[in-house]
Amino acid sequence: MGADFIYAIIKVPSDANNVPLPFNDDTATKVIKRFNKSWSDHADYLEDDCIYLRLDETNEDALARYQEEIRRVFNGRYNRQIGHLHIGGISYFITGGISWGDDPTDSFNILSVLEAWEVTTAPF
Repeated sequence: MGADFIYAIIKVPSDANNVPLPFNDDTATKVIKRFNKSWSDHADYLEDDCIYLRLDETNEDALARYQEEIRRVFNGRYNRQIGHLHIGGISYFITGGISWGDDPTDSFNILSVLEAWEVTTAPF
């Protein structure tokens, strides 16, 4: 048994012309609004999955925690943990690293949820 390299990558929120939205609270609010719509579709799944919910956490507590994590991502608080890629005119956030069963970075969990739920895939 050993460590694995894991990563999460999301499309940076952008407009219909793939122009990235600015990294600020307005963009965070737009992502949170879309995330909240996905939350109701996935809350039952999260309730059974200790990866996303802490053991003593309610769905409401988890939703508030994730909303704060989204604000941290889009207000630049994880700037040393998140790389920016530009491929084919599209910008992406990526984070990752070696894992021994834990998250390799503080930003990994929220980016992996945004990736899995395709929250930032469609234009804003």
